Amino acid sequence: MSGIPLAYNVRNLAVRRVSTAMTALGVALPTTVFCSVLALRSGLKAAFVRTGSPETIVFLRKSSMTETNSTISRADAPIIEALGDVAREPESGRPIASSELVVLLNCRRRSGSGSSNVAIRGTTPLGRGLREGVRLLDGRWPGVGLAEVAVARGIAERFEGCSMGSRLPLGKRDWRVVGTFDAGATAYGSEVWADADTLAAEFHRDAWWSAVWVRAKPGELRRVSEWAAAKTLDLPELGMTPESFVSEAGLALLLAPSRDARLKTLEAMTERDYFGRQTETASPISGIGAFIALFMAIGAAFAVMNTMYAAIAGRGREIAVLRAMGFRRRAILTSFLLEAILLAAIGALVGALASFAVNGVSTGTANFASFTEVTFAFRVNASVIARGFGFGLLLGAFGGLFPAIRAARRPIVSAMRAV
Repeated sequence: MSGIPLAYNVRNLAVRRVSTAMTALGVALPTTVFCSVLALRSGLKAAFVRTGSPETIVFLRKSSMTETNSTISRADAPIIEALGDVAREPESGRPIASSELVVLLNCRRRSGSGSSNVAIRGTTPLGRGLREGVRLLDGRWPGVGLAEVAVARGIAERFEGCSMGSRLPLGKRDWRVVGTFDAGATAYGSEVWADADTLAAEFHRDAWWSAVWVRAKPGELRRVSEWAAAKTLDLPELGMTPESFVSEAGLALLLAPSRDARLKTLEAMTERDYFGRQTETASPISGIGAFIALFMAIGAAFAVMNTMYAAIAGRGREIAVLRAMGFRRRAILTSFLLEAILLAAIGALVGALASFAVNGVSTGTANFASFTEVTFAFRVNASVIARGFGFGLLLGAFGGLFPAIRAARRPIVSAMRAV
């Protein structure tokens, strides 16, 4: 005989409204937590991985994870700027390059929940031009030689002393906030910008920079895997992935430290790959969230299991009738397993949709690579919903498997006694 109609399972769930609703809620809660963890990771990846252009190259001290622990001699900066593959301004012929400094400032949160380090970037007008998508919202950019800063909107909203017109204690004096800027969903949305030379003088760092940023000459972008196949590149050494894109001029700049003995203490990578490294920031927080979701998932799986066991205990007559009608054990197993999955699907759908409550919510966390605060927004997208829904279905399948096996293995004689 063919399988048991799905309408049979739907009717059973409708009849047991209370147990169905409670079990679905038990599945919905861990699904929502799981989706929120995925949305957190998605938001952080948007802030880091989508930052920058594949034609913008950053030079750091070799083995430095971030600018905060990198030092480049001021004597090396002109060498980098003079490389033949660095783009130049059409009118002046100046290299499109920016020698920059990054320092940390501990600021108090407006919420009163303690303080955190904020990255202060000393940059230049050319450096601001290298950052695509950054736009001034209010005021103006810091003047050359002046103790002024421009603050990213997310930082201005989260920390004291960072709003327009405020005085920010930095070094031995207060710096005036003269502008706010929007950097979109990028890592620059967690920074404060100042004039590079003024910031260096304030912190007595006249001998070195944190990093040198340059723009490669324009050219056709190709996947790094293609360059690797053609030129036998060592991708890990370049800090790149096979999916990265780079132009021929950009590739030449990436290889410059290995080809120029004067730059042997440095390494180069694309702006996108540099920030892509820092997605590891999400690992500790995601791990905690996943740990919580796991324990809730175990509880949800047992809730589904208990519901199905209770259903089987009270449906001895139905099982007997189904066996008497000629339905095989495999059909009964499939029917009860589908019922558990259907039950979980209701909760999974509710839980996944409930995660939209955190979509777009701005928050901040510690960047464990640079020890600074990074602001980002939770991003609930189709991938998050799909994976969350699949997570809920998995709970239903696990929770319903053993009760379904028990129902299928129930001897027909004992089942008939229940009639």
